[in-house]
Amino acid sequence: MFREEYQLVEKFRKTSKSKSHSFQLKKTDVEFSHLTGRTDIIGLTDDGLLIAIEAKLKNWKSALNQAYKNTSFAHYSYVLLPPTVLKPAVQNKDEFIKRNVGLLTIEKGEIQIIFNAEINAPFIPRITNEAMELLSID
Repeated sequence: MFREEYQLVEKFRKTSKSKSHSFQLKKTDVEFSHLTGRTDIIGLTDDGLLIAIEAKLKNWKSALNQAYKNTSFAHYSYVLLPPTVLKPAVQNKDEFIKRNVGLLTIEKGEIQIIFNAEINAPFIPRITNEAMELLSID
């Protein structure tokens, strides 16, 4: 389905802009570099909250660790995996819950929320502000 990570990222970005979808983002950007690393996707919700997403084709553990770092600046943090590699991540749901990271996939042209993240109170507001400014530029 996806040979390269950027294909998964671009499919997500395109799908997340759909008005008929439940996981809709007003604006997205990719490869957001910041103090603690680089985030695959950042997005802005209609109500002005920042979402960070780590996409991986295989290694859910690495994605989870990166997504956990993103809770330092994002209101919500998710891992995005193709459907073919979801099973091990779903079997380790407790690890996601412990870190307050959600899990997403894309199947049949739809973003599916496997489990939700709860809202975070970002504790590095400087990075939050940088991301929000980047997303507010037209």
